[in-house]
Amino acid sequence: MNSNIEKILSISASALLAAIAFAVFFSSYNRHVDYINSSRRVFEEDIMVGVSGEEQECRITGCEVIHRIIEEKAKMEAMELQSLYSEDPSTQPENSPEIWVDGKKAEFVGLTDIDPASYWHVSHEADFRGNIIRIVYSSR
Repeated sequence: MNSNIEKILSISASALLAAIAFAVFFSSYNRHVDYINSSRRVFEEDIMVGVSGEEQECRITGCEVIHRIIEEKAKMEAMELQSLYSEDPSTQPENSPEIWVDGKKAEFVGLTDIDPASYWHVSHEADFRGNIIRIVYSSR
């Protein structure tokens, strides 16, 4: 009789532990799915540029402007070479913002015209979706 009671107790304890394990799994799974959905919503609502009514002062050094001009010229040369030697004529250049330095496009600015120790003001122009379409450096 003791062996039958032991079997009943062990089977009922096993069934109780299995029920608890399933309950913990499904409650944790639902919390995990809710967490993933909330993270996905945060990423979907994330925007590239925040629009504010106040103008924030952004200043950089002339060295950074020179570096950005060099990058822009290298990108333009690479795009020209790609258009010359590309087998696929439908290759479109990537959409990147225009770079303007003191009223001139970056590819027409000489590097000797910029003092590396000077400070420059930076402003950004964005389209209606918040994508930056033009970066303007001015040496006020």
